[in-house]
This record gives sequence, structure tokens and C-alpha cells, in this order.
Amino acid sequence: MRSAETHGIKLPVVTPEKIPYVKIDKELSIENDLWPERINFWNTLAEDFGFDWPSGISTANPEKNILQELYQ
Repeated sequence: MRSAETHGIKLPVVTPEKIPYVKIDKELSIENDLWPERINFWNTLAEDFGFDWPSGISTANPEKNILQELYQ
């Protein structure tokens, strides 16, 4: 994967483990972990209830997309 560069800042690649972002302030900077509280909230729900709401997939049975089945 390639990373992009703009205004002298090299933009890191997003991975499943890291979501870097550009913080726009007096100076541009690269920060990590965009929305960690929100991500932790959804991950905790998936662990507690066995269902990943954003993707609509059962964590116990990942092949089954429950939300997709509801709207067919």
C-alpha cells in the first residue's frame, strides 16, 4: 500500500489496528486513533451480544449477515 503526501505531511495508511488522521490546527499534524471511544463502544457491544451492529454480522456466525437477510 502507498501513502499519500500533501503540504509536506506524509499521510499514513489506515489499517484495522490504526486509523490515523490529519489534525487541522495552527499547524497540520498526524494523530492516531480517530474516535477510540466510539470504536471501543461498538467492539464491546459485539463481544457482549455476539453481533456487530455496524456490519450486521453475527460474531458467532460471521458468514451470516442478519441485516442483509432482513431487507431481502
